[in-house]
Amino acid sequence: KVNFNKSMLVGVNIPQSWLNKAASALHCNVGKIPFLYLGLPSGGDSRRLSFWEPVLTRIKNRLSGWKSRFLSFGGRLILLKSVLTSLPVYALSFFKAPSEYGGLGVRQLKEFNLALLGKWCWRMLVDRDGLWFRVLVARYGVERGRLREGGQRGSTWWREIAKIRDGGGGLGSGWFKESVVKRVGNGAETLFWTDPWGRGVGLAETVVGVGGGDIEGSVRLY
Repeated sequence: KVNFNKSMLVGVNIPQSWLNKAASALHCNVGKIPFLYLGLPSGGDSRRLSFWEPVLTRIKNRLSGWKSRFLSFGGRLILLKSVLTSLPVYALSFFKAPSEYGGLGVRQLKEFNLALLGKWCWRMLVDRDGLWFRVLVARYGVERGRLREGGQRGSTWWREIAKIRDGGGGLGSGWFKESVVKRVGNGAETLFWTDPWGRGVGLAETVVGVGGGDIEGSVRLY
């Protein structure tokens, strides 16, 4: 059962008058974008520092209670590591942080952030029946067995995930693809011409007469 007293109605390209009437009928409040959902800002731009204000506020609130404590430098560092490791994890697993942090033995948050985002690339390979994946398929479509990038139509979150999948996103190009090995299995999800069998490219890009490439005449098509 939905508790409408704790619910919020948010509209996109919807007249405010219609939202007010609908919220009145449902006995809930009218919200606006961006809004917090499970502690994460929804609908905002993660590339802006203002997007991360809720996360920073939580960290500041946790750290503010330590000022009156008599802790050594090492003790403060351990507590700092604990907060920076636990509080932002949920947010960093969904959005790419705009800045680079680290030093003094504290976990490198940039690498930590990209590793968490890379888990979505892995889920795309092993959880294709999930609702989240089917939503992406309906939104962006599939081309050559892969989800389309979407270009400017894609959300900020999806563009960052696609960048990591396709060999960008920092930590050196292709770090995710170089860490994944695909087994052919029954071949149901294997594309003979477009999957990268060797040299990191598909046969369609190297065989004469298919993709316009050349492999020094060592392959003939019949």
